[in-house]
Amino acid sequence: MRTLLFLVILLLGVGPAQAGDAVQEITFVHEVMDAQPPRNPWFNIVGDLDGNGRPDVIIGGQNGPLVWYANPGWRKTVIADGGWNGVRGATGDIDGDGHLDIVMGGVVWFRNPGKAQGQWTLHRIDTQRMHDVLLADLDGNGRLDVVGRDQSAFGKAGNADADLDGKRGTITVRNNPDARARGFIVAHENKYAWQVGEDGQLRAFMPNVYMNYRRFGNQNACGWTAMTPTFSDPDVLQAYLDEAEAHGCNAIQALICNQWFHAGAASSRDHQSENPDPETFSALERAIVEAHTRGMHLHIWAWGDEQRGWTPIGVGGVNGVADRRVQRYLAARLGPVPGWTMSYGFDLNEWVRPEQVLSWAN
Repeated sequence: MRTLLFLVILLLGVGPAQAGDAVQEITFVHEVMDAQPPRNPWFNIVGDLDGNGRPDVIIGGQNGPLVWYANPGWRKTVIADGGWNGVRGATGDIDGDGHLDIVMGGVVWFRNPGKAQGQWTLHRIDTQRMHDVLLADLDGNGRLDVVGRDQSAFGKAGNADADLDGKRGTITVRNNPDARARGFIVAHENKYAWQVGEDGQLRAFMPNVYMNYRRFGNQNACGWTAMTPTFSDPDVLQAYLDEAEAHGCNAIQALICNQWFHAGAASSRDHQSENPDPETFSALERAIVEAHTRGMHLHIWAWGDEQRGWTPIGVGGVNGVADRRVQRYLAARLGPVPGWTMSYGFDLNEWVRPEQVLSWAN
């Protein structure tokens, strides 16, 4: 389905209605400005960018581009391909040169080259995701200041479910009477090791991970193994484990990406959630338990590459509010369950710094 970006023009020539006045019929004119606007056009801004006295329309896609439509005629011009992180923006003369500039969450502003003709320059103010952004002279110095808030953090110091705020729980870990049972997988002298027996003796092993995305993946939703149906359907999960064992492997693989937030949505462009999805964690718990009963384990790839949006960048950034919420939920849900390992992702040099990965690991 194509998204049509449209403008509704309303001309009014009447004053406030008085008692007894006849109700006048108002006619709206529907104008299609662009049959192929930016995907997920979250940013919708109005401002006279070229100084001709008419309001122009600025549209920014969730992941780009940022474009403006000149009034009249709605000629489309690309301002930038990306750099922001949020939902709302505003226009204002930030540098005092008489031309309206654009500020967006992320936090960045684009300098108007003069009547919107030429190259717009990006200036970064901060790296904080901002859902809403406003411009106002707060300190009275004659310059516009930036005000913003992120709805994922504003007023949400606790859980998304208010009934859980302030509540705590405990986990009891008991010895397994089966001496052959395997416990948690740990790192031991740069090797993988199972905890074995009542005393948790470490036994090194070589992971041999199996992945068959042609049969068990969901290429439309993820490209590789997906939560649905690979791990949500018990029969499909058993078939995946059977095939892995038949090939001499001791683990199966799961690529999660943005399914942390919405099961089946690998890319940040495919959802608008900022909270962990219990469906994903339930499916992972089931897969870990089933693999563990066979003496196997589940290996998880947390993230993928940013080109396809398979990272947390589009949901508040690396180690941002939403990402840290997933990390805490992951520790609470999967931490007590033995039989899984995790890698951070792939193509990391494209989208994350080493210190960010180290922070995540710690």
